[in-house]
Amino acid sequence: MQKLYFAALIIFFSSLLMIQSCTSPTTDTNNTSDNNATTDTLHEAGINPPSGVKYGYINSLELLNYMPEVTEANKSLESYARKKESEFNALMKEYENKVRNLQENAQNLSPVQQQDKVKEISGIEERLQKMQMSGQEDVAREKDRLYAPIVEKANKAIKEIGAENNYTFIFDAAALLYADTTLNLMPQLKEKLGIADSVGVVVP
Repeated sequence: MQKLYFAALIIFFSSLLMIQSCTSPTTDTNNTSDNNATTDTLHEAGINPPSGVKYGYINSLELLNYMPEVTEANKSLESYARKKESEFNALMKEYENKVRNLQENAQNLSPVQQQDKVKEISGIEERLQKMQMSGQEDVAREKDRLYAPIVEKANKAIKEIGAENNYTFIFDAAALLYADTTLNLMPQLKEKLGIADSVGVVVP
């Protein structure tokens, strides 16, 4: 039982740390500084789009970083994770107390009473194991729930920019190996969303 106690703590807190690197609503594999360092345009390189085709790109994760709603979502997510941790710690404390009580008073209990105590402790062990297994998944689901309206708002703004300016395609920077930085639509999107240039947060 003591082995379970230490193993439970290690697994649970490891899962909480992993939450910070769990999958975000969008991923980014492109470094913006690399794009800025590229000064040659597609036209200078002799690559021209087909007639009538207009395209641009946006770094979707960077856009989320700029949206102030993300700050509140992150606070709510941290609060939710702390609540899960508190629930786990409370149950672990109950488990420890019952194990200690059984060890100290086993000689005063009948075999049937001892079996009942062991059965009760085993039930708590199972609950702890379930909390370990579901904790990370619960927090990931909560993150998806909190981020869903933010992602929807970002996607709506991107589509509006595309429609208003007759873009044929708007790509995500994560899918591009090279992009002419003059085609970056971030300034237009920040203006549409009312985001100040100084705003920026980290998406976990």
